[in-house]
Amino acid sequence: MKEKRLSILVVTAILILTGIAGFINSKIGFNYSIESYFPKGNEEVEFYEEFCTRFERDIDFVMIGVPAAKGVFNESYFGKIDSLTQRLKKLDNVTKVISPTTLRYNIGTPTGLFEVPVVHLKNPERFEKDSLKIYQEKEYVGSFFSKKGLATNIIVNTTPKLNKENGDKLLSDINNLLIHFNLAESKVAGRVRTQEYYVRLMSDEFVLFSGVSIILLVIFLLIVYRSLWTVGVSFLVISFSIIWSVACIILLEGKLNMLLTMLPILLFVIGISDVIHIITKYIEELRLGAEKIAAIRTTIREVGLATFLTSLTTAIGFLSLMTSHSPPIREFGLYIAIGVMITYLISITLLPALLVLMKRPKLGDESSLKASFWNKRIFNGMLWFLTNRSKIVIIAVMFGVVSLIGMFNIEVNNFFLDDLNQRSELKQDLNFFEDNFDGIRPYELAIVMKDESKNILSEDVMRDLEKIENYVGENFKVGMIYSPVHILKATNKALNSGDQNKYELPKSSKDYNKLISKIKKYGVLKKSRRILSEDLNSARISSKLEDIGSAQLRGKNEALLSYIESNTSGAFEVKITGMPYLLDTTNAYITTRLVRGLGLAVLVIALIIGILFRSIKIVLISLIPNILPLLIIAGIMGFFKLDLKISTGIVFTIAFGIAVDDTIHFLSKLKIELSKGKSFPYAIKRTFLSTGKAITLTSVILSSGFVAFSLSQFYSTILIGVLICITLVVAVLADLFLLPLLLMVFYGKHKK
Repeated sequence: MKEKRLSILVVTAILILTGIAGFINSKIGFNYSIESYFPKGNEEVEFYEEFCTRFERDIDFVMIGVPAAKGVFNESYFGKIDSLTQRLKKLDNVTKVISPTTLRYNIGTPTGLFEVPVVHLKNPERFEKDSLKIYQEKEYVGSFFSKKGLATNIIVNTTPKLNKENGDKLLSDINNLLIHFNLAESKVAGRVRTQEYYVRLMSDEFVLFSGVSIILLVIFLLIVYRSLWTVGVSFLVISFSIIWSVACIILLEGKLNMLLTMLPILLFVIGISDVIHIITKYIEELRLGAEKIAAIRTTIREVGLATFLTSLTTAIGFLSLMTSHSPPIREFGLYIAIGVMITYLISITLLPALLVLMKRPKLGDESSLKASFWNKRIFNGMLWFLTNRSKIVIIAVMFGVVSLIGMFNIEVNNFFLDDLNQRSELKQDLNFFEDNFDGIRPYELAIVMKDESKNILSEDVMRDLEKIENYVGENFKVGMIYSPVHILKATNKALNSGDQNKYELPKSSKDYNKLISKIKKYGVLKKSRRILSEDLNSARISSKLEDIGSAQLRGKNEALLSYIESNTSGAFEVKITGMPYLLDTTNAYITTRLVRGLGLAVLVIALIIGILFRSIKIVLISLIPNILPLLIIAGIMGFFKLDLKISTGIVFTIAFGIAVDDTIHFLSKLKIELSKGKSFPYAIKRTFLSTGKAITLTSVILSSGFVAFSLSQFYSTILIGVLICITLVVAVLADLFLLPLLLMVFYGKHKK
């Protein structure tokens, strides 16, 4: 009666807290902010923020690509483009619209510079000449006119750092205008489009993964235990754990980001491990003839410590992500670690309480247990282990050596928005801009004067900048380059009646100084603030390039800086900057920190195992079967050219934290058997048979849970699922065959 009253109290308290947590969950929010991933206090991030105060941000824009199957140079098409342009200018949070129909050339006259339209809308008979001029001079080809003349691009500059609500409204207004002008086939890209798509997808996938978790839970528990009561109690434990964990995120003022959409699956696979070990031990005790309360007590005594340790080590694995300086990575590690411990707390309180309140299940006796499917397989596995120990060593060494070779082929690399599924609508739109225009990846160089006696317009400075621009044009796959050099060349061309041959810097100092005088006189500098600062002490070189990957681009950037150092006067400093560049450097930086964090997790977990078993040998032995799976994953990544980046770096931390659980369960059971005075070989045998089933079942369910990630629209999420599945399969084989072998060879000799 005492146990029953206590159980009722526990269940009631948990139900009340779950109801409160469910109410809190209704306030959950989603966050997609590129800037949030940047490390705090990073010099390059701070420089970029200061750079943006002088010049416009390189991501505060929307591109609208409007295709034309029969070519763009016709009156009807340009009429729609111009009407759309005028309506876009009136939208909220639009600061400027640059369209093919608003582009202007400068033409010089004795009295100044006059603007001439690139496309003469009111004179369609001039379209052919306009087309020839555009594609001969190529200034606007790739930026506003597609390379084959089958599409144009409208650039809409937006309010800086537009929030989610206003960004969604602007995107909706743009889409409504496209429908209004019968241009629904147009492609849209830019920060607000990406933000809307990612947040919507994160919300959908959070619901999807939650549903998949429930379905997998029901299916596997029915297959394994063939009873509804195990499904029911397990469902309550896992569901309550997820509800509580999400509530904690909200109470800590957090929001779900792309990483945290994996929370349901992660807590499912982690929590189900605890549930299976507890239920399996409980059923085993019942079949051995124990009374219900006695079986529960034995289960908590023998499995409770092991499940606590596995939860602790898994939480430590995730907490190692706190070494990252990226807030979303830190939050992911912290919130999942909290969720893991919440799951353990509910498993060790709610599950026993429910077992007390439920009737004793009808089960077969011990003989039927031995005859079961799983026990036969586990027993056969033990026999194979005992008769093939040499083969186990050879296989482990072989896989380890091959994986080491593959590991050296891993490269830190990522592509701009490479996380998108190729079939996704957004990815197809981005591919449209890649195929028809100069691409969607901005490339930015910041120029900052060091010599106070000069400014950007000084002749020697400008000729050095021309060298840099020529080098970038020859060695990078960039489109039109906008820079101070371009301003001077375009003005020189305009002052020479639009002669394309005069698109150059004047060759003599005398002519150069005349050009500078006219530029100042005609107010050209006032119209060039997006390229030149008002004090003329800083400037930018801006373009767009193909998404060639950060590794290749890193090499090109290093060569560029080396060229600048050797071929310029040193009057100014050149810094590579821009949002995509920061994403590349952040990826490399965070990935390095993740590897360090994994090392810290290994040390802490080794310390816990050392304290528990008071043996350095046990620590070293236990680490081998857990490091081997990570080594194999690294080898697979190397051989299959899977780049090392934030998503794949996280895999190692997650996989190690989860995989070590099986080792702890095995060692904990072995310690219990040895404490009963049994010989070491017999203790190994009993441990193998007793924990083998639970370890195998949990690994199968864990792997199946991560397979659910293949339903994601994010490539990194899919990759995380596949790699962790492989890790867990290797880990269970290592724990069942390599770990016992190592224990017998290096530890068992000293035990009676």
